[in-house]
Amino acid sequence: NFRLPSHADVPGGGEPRIVTIAELPLKPRWDYAAAPRRTPAAFRRARIVNETAYTWLPGPVSLFEGDTYLGPTELEFVSRGQEAELYLGVDDRVRVEAEPTHRGVDKTLFGDKRRVRIGMCYEIENLREVAVSVQVRDHIPLPRHEQISVKLETTEPKPASQDDLGLITWEVDVPAKGKREIRVVFVVEHPRSMTVTGLPA
Repeated sequence: NFRLPSHADVPGGGEPRIVTIAELPLKPRWDYAAAPRRTPAAFRRARIVNETAYTWLPGPVSLFEGDTYLGPTELEFVSRGQEAELYLGVDDRVRVEAEPTHRGVDKTLFGDKRRVRIGMCYEIENLREVAVSVQVRDHIPLPRHEQISVKLETTEPKPASQDDLGLITWEVDVPAKGKREIRVVFVVEHPRSMTVTGLPA
């Protein structure tokens, strides 16, 4: 239930009318989100904590920055005190690329096991006049067979988090007109008689 600040007349005949419930000042934290191996782009993002007295219902919303219309997006259900993420499209001034650095099979024998070492490099370039924060996400393959193991060997810089499903997250600050790199190496071990698919090229 929402209490309106004043009375509002709603016409009959099934005609819809938009009624303002409240105008709420919000203080977003601006950053960027990227998943380079899926999409070579950085998406501008606003993180907003619901510090209002209202629960935000899910549905379409229109985004504005000042008087500039940024476009439509979808809002999920947001409880009081919960953080919401709103995406405002790709920013061409923040570039993200993913490049394989190496892929090789260890020559050392490990019984009947084959060990494949795979490396990736993610480069973030900031063409803006100000520094930006970028959240970069990647994942190491999740084995679906008990005889296959995947282990993260090295990552530079260290990730901010890594979950049990192999999702890795970095929080990277990129200076104005500057670049940052993220390097990842993981190892896949499997029986020599087995063909493994789905690994990065």
